[in-house]
Amino acid sequence: MKDAFPSNYFASWTSPVKMFTNRKSMKWWQLILVFVFLFALVLTPVPLYYQQKTTVDIGEYMPEVSQMLNDKEMQQIAKNASYSKDEYSFKNSQVLKNEKGRLMGINLPKKQVDKAKSAVVMCDKFFYLRDRKVTYKIFYNEKYAPNEGKLKEQLVKTWYLRNKAAIAFSMMFLVGSMFLMTDVLIILVGSIFLWLARKSPMITIGNFKEAVNVMLNVLGPASLVAFVFGTVHFDLSLMTAVQSASAIILMLVVYTKTHFNDYYVEKRK
Repeated sequence: MKDAFPSNYFASWTSPVKMFTNRKSMKWWQLILVFVFLFALVLTPVPLYYQQKTTVDIGEYMPEVSQMLNDKEMQQIAKNASYSKDEYSFKNSQVLKNEKGRLMGINLPKKQVDKAKSAVVMCDKFFYLRDRKVTYKIFYNEKYAPNEGKLKEQLVKTWYLRNKAAIAFSMMFLVGSMFLMTDVLIILVGSIFLWLARKSPMITIGNFKEAVNVMLNVLGPASLVAFVFGTVHFDLSLMTAVQSASAIILMLVVYTKTHFNDYYVEKRK
């Protein structure tokens, strides 16, 4: 009795021979579902990675703000001012620096912040960060009190905590675009090659759907390896390389074991 979908697909992962012989086991809509599953599998390490992080390199998102947060005067004010229950008690407003569109100050209004090219402004209950025409209003967090430790580290951690979901989503879009192109390229190139090779009497692949099925059978374990690698050590370029290399190696192993020929497989039994 044949396995039902999706068990029949995962059964193909168990041996290189089955990756070839099970090439007729799925319909087109099932092939599409498998592709979506594999695509989601390689994306999974992205939210897992950003969920466990507590900070980022702020320079990648706000380069000018990253430099401004090193200002010693701002650090001194943040450390010495009265701070209790996630709130400062600044006595008045103050412009610390306003040069070349860079604004730094205490208790300045949002209108003034929005006019600046870049800005770092600390208020009683929140702080403003502005760079690349985007203004962030971030409330202080008791976990990362700005009067403890280095001001830059505490404010960056607070900013990241409030924007973690948006950053993870943007990275998923970036990673997704790269893996989508990579996966489509692997499947298309491999499928077209096998489809054209069907004219040879040594190849028993009958049509394009069978060729796509073989490639998805190969791409499955390759995507699993990339997923495990990305979960242990997240690196986009290495994940892409690992998936591609694994797919190529598996494809060679499948050819060695089957020669893409049913009669050859039968003789080896």
